[in-house]
Amino acid sequence: MDTPRQTTVQERRRRRWIVPILALFLACFAMLWFFSVKFINARLHRDDDYLTAKARELDFEENQIRLFVKDNVGKEAYEGALRGALGTLWSGAGNELDRALLFQALLERSRLSCRLVHGKVWGVEVREGQTYRYAGPDLAADPEAQPVADLAPVSHILEAVLRTTPNAGAPIEEKMEFRIADLIGKDLTLSYRIEDGQAHAVLQGSSVALASKVDAKTAMRQELVFRFRGPGGYAAERVRELFSAEYKDFPSLFDLSNRHTFVLTAGWIPDAVFLKETELAQDWPDHEAALRHTLAYAFLARSDSHARELREHLKATAFFTAPRLTDIATEYHEEGGKKTRSVSIDLRKNDLRVDGDAEARVAFGSARSLFDASLEAAVLTEFTGESAVSSMDLLADAMARRQATLAQRQSLLQRSLKRLFDEAREGATLSVAPEGKETYTVIFTREKDGLRVEVSEDLRKGLTAAGGGQDWVLGRPKFAPGEIEKAAQETEVALALSAKMPMRYEQVYNYTEVPTDHWYENARFFSYYEKRLCFEFQNLTINPDRKVEVVDYYDDVGKQWFDSPRRAALHFAKENLEHARIYTNWYNTHPDQTIDGISRDAYLELKEKGSTVLRCRFHDGSLSEPIRLQISDRYEATILLNNRPFKHRRLALFGNYDRLVTDKMTLEEIAKLPPIKDADGAEINNFSIIDDPEFPIRCNFERVQSAIPGRVTDAETGHGVPEARVTVLGPNTAALSWADGRFSISGIKEPFREFEVAIEAPGYKPARVKIDFLKADAFPLALKLEAAPLAPKDAFVKIDRQNAPSVLPGVKLGARAKALISEALRTNETLAVMVPTFEVCGTYGSMDAWYEIDTKTGECYGRLSDGLYGSTNSPYWAQHKTISYFSGRIAAWYLFAAGAMDGVAENIQHPEMTLDDLYRHASKTAHELAKIYDGYWFDKLGGQVADMGAFKKGLEHGLAWADDFYKKAWGVK
Repeated sequence: MDTPRQTTVQERRRRRWIVPILALFLACFAMLWFFSVKFINARLHRDDDYLTAKARELDFEENQIRLFVKDNVGKEAYEGALRGALGTLWSGAGNELDRALLFQALLERSRLSCRLVHGKVWGVEVREGQTYRYAGPDLAADPEAQPVADLAPVSHILEAVLRTTPNAGAPIEEKMEFRIADLIGKDLTLSYRIEDGQAHAVLQGSSVALASKVDAKTAMRQELVFRFRGPGGYAAERVRELFSAEYKDFPSLFDLSNRHTFVLTAGWIPDAVFLKETELAQDWPDHEAALRHTLAYAFLARSDSHARELREHLKATAFFTAPRLTDIATEYHEEGGKKTRSVSIDLRKNDLRVDGDAEARVAFGSARSLFDASLEAAVLTEFTGESAVSSMDLLADAMARRQATLAQRQSLLQRSLKRLFDEAREGATLSVAPEGKETYTVIFTREKDGLRVEVSEDLRKGLTAAGGGQDWVLGRPKFAPGEIEKAAQETEVALALSAKMPMRYEQVYNYTEVPTDHWYENARFFSYYEKRLCFEFQNLTINPDRKVEVVDYYDDVGKQWFDSPRRAALHFAKENLEHARIYTNWYNTHPDQTIDGISRDAYLELKEKGSTVLRCRFHDGSLSEPIRLQISDRYEATILLNNRPFKHRRLALFGNYDRLVTDKMTLEEIAKLPPIKDADGAEINNFSIIDDPEFPIRCNFERVQSAIPGRVTDAETGHGVPEARVTVLGPNTAALSWADGRFSISGIKEPFREFEVAIEAPGYKPARVKIDFLKADAFPLALKLEAAPLAPKDAFVKIDRQNAPSVLPGVKLGARAKALISEALRTNETLAVMVPTFEVCGTYGSMDAWYEIDTKTGECYGRLSDGLYGSTNSPYWAQHKTISYFSGRIAAWYLFAAGAMDGVAENIQHPEMTLDDLYRHASKTAHELAKIYDGYWFDKLGGQVADMGAFKKGLEHGLAWADDFYKKAWGVK
């Protein structure tokens, strides 16, 4: 037994260890608490982040929370629980129930026990002890309020159905349900996984998942069916095809790597939410999932921002009364043994409720859908770094006959190379490069025995990096006419591989001609006064005799412009050109003289001895005393030859009367002698000549034209118009433009004046323009052509529910496209489908594309045979501005239709209205509605998504067409 003293010592020893053990325990607990909290916070739902942050901002104080919801969360009228707490907070508005749910969630984040109640209004009660007190948010008290435990009867529900059609047998449906409010801020995803050699689709939503039991690898078709239902009888269905192997005209898009992110929203998405979601997604380990999530919120935030601005501009009311469904997909496909990825935005459900008169609703719907269609491609390009295209792009390009397909590029290049051969202008070059990447260039040069090919350094390096071989035409220095097709094909391959270009892109051409050694032969030499042509001469021949035509537009002696040009033809025999000892700068034909230059003998004497003695004939025909001229300088000068800078060698001559000049005098001493001047005040003892023994002519001209250069461009795009015929009427001389739109007109013999120039090109409206050729800035001729889009009545076949059975089978569409149109018409009775009669070209050639127009809302969406209501990112497609001329035409149709509908409504109220009255009402309404596009909202778009000048022109033309159409249709005189 221990003694008392022993016990005390042992107790002291035990106590000594208690403190460090307790400290260690507390430290471990603190670390465990720290990491647990961090782990829990990392797993908090986004609604916890947003809602807790808002509650914290309101100091977790009940009254501040109530005032926030009461005064700052707007009231909107729709049925049932749609947005939930998070969606209502994001949107800044909601109905009674959703506002109450937001109020409840913020109170719960403030650690207040509360419950949802319903009486006169939806509200929240806060627990105080054993009882509950009504807290709001709107009424101070609600004695009729009763607690509500189950929101299912008043909630909007999504039934997600995975429908798979096996090779044999009926489709198999597997489904799961969600409350829409529970999906706000949480992505619904679809992916594939392999089990026992089979591919199973997995639909993951929040904390629940649905794994298909059907093998997708052997299935004929698989799609997601979204069935929406809500209080008040609301119901809608949207189908998103995942893949289909049942159409011969369309390949199956099944790939195990395919992923879909479905984002359900039910209210506005502000920029702050997009920024927060982007920040959160940066930490996701799955980078593709993060990209899809970011794309969705970027698109939704920007779309909503402009929709709200448009709503204010139109003074209309617009808000969501049903769920919105956005699908962002990353899908893969094999391309030449290489797997490539496409990213797409698909607006599966994007409707708003718009309150206001009929025309305001249609105007809002058309403008919003046009903007969304443009925004898709812009957002995809921004976040993926790759080009994007939509059906709107393809249809707009096709209708404006502005396409850039492989076949079109090849045809143009082959024609251009053949022309380069046939015209046989040695030294002429044609270069081709991708638009935006002009350093990747292939250059063709015409030589005596064929075309020489060169490639830029960037292109050669790009080919090496891409693994492109050199055993092709581009690897050889020259090729013959029989190899044109091969050269064009391999040029296309070289550009695509080296510059990593899409299959659908624009090429930039540049045609140039190298001046010949006798560049002055058959050329016109111009001098200008006050930026206007005052004098010219043209060398008709220079060997063996020189024949010259001179034209004076200005009287140098009298200092005035002639009423009509003075023309003269001069002839100088070979003998004079060779040996004359007299020169003049006035056009007269005396024997033993040259004009505007010196003889070849005098030139050779200058070169050999350094000086020569000549006489000058003055304006009145008298001769000067002998003048000793010396070479004072040898230099290189630049003039404009056919409006391009051209360098040539010159000799500067200087001297004075021979009797005054001695061999010992320097140029400085000679310069002190009085100058020798002609009647016009020009010094005849101080001038320059061309350093050429064949043509030592004086250089008193500003430009030389052996032909009139110019360029024809597309008025909308600025691109060169190939094969445009340009005719100068009067002289009736013409030229054909090259692939870059450049042309060169030769053969104008008569004096210059104001000429009318006619321009014609395939796919463009013919144009005529008057140009004053006397003006110094007239050249090069800058000519523009407007595309000639097809007239709407010739461009589309309209299909609706009524005529679909008889019309749809006859349109030029594939089986898949017809099936998609039939499905769209089945699910929307107010839909009209516009099928183009013109060719629409996509990646590799013609493809199916059409418009779906909701005649009730004015919304319009283009569709392709991929089934998307949106844009696709792809390395084989290029982007264009969707809001363009074509969009203006589309908008005009809607606006006039809105005016017509409003006119019918007026007629119901006023039966005395005639068809003339209806027409005038429709026309006035349409033109008034068109003013929405002149306001702040559309004008600020610009840049990447919109060409407002072209859009407004299309709107103007569309209104004019619709005006004429309704006038004829209604028999209005």
